[in-house]
Amino acid sequence: MQIVLPFDDFDWELVSKYTKRGRSPYFKVFFSHQNRSYPDESWFDFGTVILGWWSIDYKNIFEGKFSGEFLFMDGPYGLNATVSSDTRDLILTPPDKSFQWEIPTREFGIELRSALNHVMRELESNGIDYPEKESLKKGLQLLQNIP
Repeated sequence: MQIVLPFDDFDWELVSKYTKRGRSPYFKVFFSHQNRSYPDESWFDFGTVILGWWSIDYKNIFEGKFSGEFLFMDGPYGLNATVSSDTRDLILTPPDKSFQWEIPTREFGIELRSALNHVMRELESNGIDYPEKESLKKGLQLLQNIP
């Protein structure tokens, strides 16, 4: 399972203009697993917003809530998440139930931490200030406390 964040050929100047007006960065972000991408490999979304949401949802699931959603902000996309009673793995399915992924819960958490760190480093190294900076830091802190 990967949370893919391809910042290659990214227009940092354009992003800077938007974030200086208080807007959230908009960049490619999607899930990839078992030769499938979701929503798709060209999906753009408000990545800093959704990574913050996903951090809270993951924390809640890890702490015993047995379902949640990893939603995308731009569009009707998301993955419903339940915890397998047998394996304690995350079972991820889109609303249309066209596929199902079973991912070790901790593996998903490690990938989410990695994605948060990656986004924060990329934005910082390119001088981008963004409204969700503090919430991403808090999300990362939440995830750091999960083994």
